[in-house]
Amino acid sequence: MAALAGVILVFICGAVCYTIGMRFFFRKTTIWITQTTEYALLWIVFLGTTWLLRDGGHITTDIIYSHLSDKARRRLDIIMFVVGAVACMAMVYFGIDMFASVSRGT
Repeated sequence: MAALAGVILVFICGAVCYTIGMRFFFRKTTIWITQTTEYALLWIVFLGTTWLLRDGGHITTDIIYSHLSDKARRRLDIIMFVVGAVACMAMVYFGIDMFASVSRGT
């Protein structure tokens, strides 16, 4: 995931340099570069976050967590995973609902 995010970042740099060159030398710009780089930046965040979470490098608040026993930490981890899963399921549900309502034209 991190390698793919890096490839996307190289693409963004190349695309921005291309559009700057086109604007400078030919006085014409490419319209699709701005929208493409906006979405690409979003995907870099998503891809980088999955890699970071897998390696356990994400930011954590240790104020309470460090004072808990191993058993309490595992329970808290499970609770947080369940909360995250419920939030993801809610976003999927509302996304599908929004897609369905747009498709129906309502």
